Amino acid sequence: PVTTGSSVYSSPALGDIDNDGLVEIIVGSNDYCIYAFNYIGHYDSSLYPWPQFHQNNKNTGLYQTISSPSQLELPSILIIPQESSVLDLLLTPLGLGIISIIGITFCIIGSRLINYNKKIKENNKAIKELHKKIRKRSVAKTPSKTSAEKKRIKR
Repeated sequence: PVTTGSSVYSSPALGDIDNDGLVEIIVGSNDYCIYAFNYIGHYDSSLYPWPQFHQNNKNTGLYQTISSPSQLELPSILIIPQESSVLDLLLTPLGLGIISIIGITFCIIGSRLINYNKKIKENNKAIKELHKKIRKRSVAKTPSKTSAEKKRIKR
């Protein structure tokens, strides 16, 4: 095993880039560096049927092996007669699936809204408490008037 300075999510490139007869493995890492490692082993490109991007030098993306696909199962097609109602559609497997998806979505959204509402109430309560503390401090800092000042104000 070899290590890089960070995670590697890129596809490796293989090739003998320094003409030493050994294949190098080149990868880009999430630490913004490119790493090249010597592959000490036997590499035979003929063993790899798709050796490069889009398969060949012309980048045709065509793979010459002919496959024989198995019988495919087609998805069911929903055909509703014109006289049918929405209820007839909803009672089909497709309709029940749609209903369950909508129900799950509403449950998720509802639970999130309830949580947000609780947080908003908690924040409002905290804000009210801060306002009370600020009012108490501002009242405590206001200088009290002397009896002489009170008499002057009354006249």
